[in-house]
Amino acid sequence: MSTVVDIQDKIPELVKKKRRRLNRRFYTFVVIILLLLLTLIYFQTGLSDVKEVDVYGASLAEPIEYVEESGIRMGDSIWGLELKEIERQLMKMPTVKAVEVSRSWNRIVSLKIQEKIPVAYIETEGLFQLMLEDGTELPYVHNQMTRKIPIISQFETLEQKQQIAAQLLQIEDAVFELISEIIITPTDYELKVRLYMDDGNEVHTLMSNLAERLTYYPQLVTQLGPEEKGVFDLEVGAYFTSYDKLYGGSENNEQQEEVEEE
Repeated sequence: MSTVVDIQDKIPELVKKKRRRLNRRFYTFVVIILLLLLTLIYFQTGLSDVKEVDVYGASLAEPIEYVEESGIRMGDSIWGLELKEIERQLMKMPTVKAVEVSRSWNRIVSLKIQEKIPVAYIETEGLFQLMLEDGTELPYVHNQMTRKIPIISQFETLEQKQQIAAQLLQIEDAVFELISEIIITPTDYELKVRLYMDDGNEVHTLMSNLAERLTYYPQLVTQLGPEEKGVFDLEVGAYFTSYDKLYGGSENNEQQEEVEEE
């Protein structure tokens, strides 16, 4: 048996459904309009302007120098910044090895700088400049070094500077900080270096194996007497000649003592 529903009974329910649909559309429309108005207000006022630029990792240059090089200005739209372009611009600075630029909703731009590692002071015509890990020279440095670095002398070409920098980067800090000065002594076949150590000894070796040979230095020193100082020849093997034998005028001044590398 079928039931007949009067259409008149359905009209109120249909009207309610239609009204609900219209209300949803109206509220959706209102929300869209409000969002558009808020967006317009946000971009037309200073609410989207850069408020602050924070610099992290600055040591070789002042933070303000990185900000100026980035091209970011207070009042720039934070969402209009081309972050990759800013990174490319900062990479042109001689102190920068890597950089990451980011921004946050509270209108702060962050510049995270990874600076090149300082490896030595280089003497040129009586003036000292800071040399970085790629051989780049800086005319000055704003802040003090976080670790002691040696002076290098008589390094004439960029290739020579890059070679010594590559070697110095491989030396452990405990040994690295014992080096006071490095002088290059070119020969016809290979570059040699002469190192003056803080403990009063000298080390003579080849440029190409400086880092490897210097690894043995602490244990070689332990084989000497407490007051004994002299020259370690580490070019081939390991030989020690005391300053007394070298400069004391004794008849044994040509003799060398072989020390063991463990």
